[in-house]
Amino acid sequence: MPALVMPMKLSYLRSFCRAFDAIAREGRYFVRPVGPDRRALRRSTKVALERHHPFFVALDGGDVVGGIHIAFPELPMLAHSGTLVMGLLPEYRRQGIGTRLLRSAMESAFERPGRCRVQLEVMRDNEAAISLYTRQGFAIEGVARRAVRREGELIDIVHMARLR
Repeated sequence: MPALVMPMKLSYLRSFCRAFDAIAREGRYFVRPVGPDRRALRRSTKVALERHHPFFVALDGGDVVGGIHIAFPELPMLAHSGTLVMGLLPEYRRQGIGTRLLRSAMESAFERPGRCRVQLEVMRDNEAAISLYTRQGFAIEGVARRAVRREGELIDIVHMARLR
């Protein structure tokens, strides 16, 4: 049975925290080496849900296997532009789940008035993610050269955005 894409709920938090931590520990996709502590994640998730930020998870059975969140700042000059973060456990990649997560989040992002831009950063060597984002209408806006040091190697960060 394929993973279900559902809006995030606080009841998914423990499982979401485990998945986020596992993805962070891979050391390839997030700049943080481990996931955030559960209390901090609970606070930020509660705020995101109260502010109607797009926040979806992929569930296999009762377990979160991936998620996507688009954070829109409260500052009036920036409130139109959200920042996307997404991750999926390795055994669930390349099955269309990331595409479904991204489509759900983007539909939700542009439903609210005034929201017209979603941006993200991705490491240049993450070709699968760059391809996914490009297929879903994101364009490369620039590259931060040698922005991240991973295992002694300097990696470029690609800045991408999609406009409504």
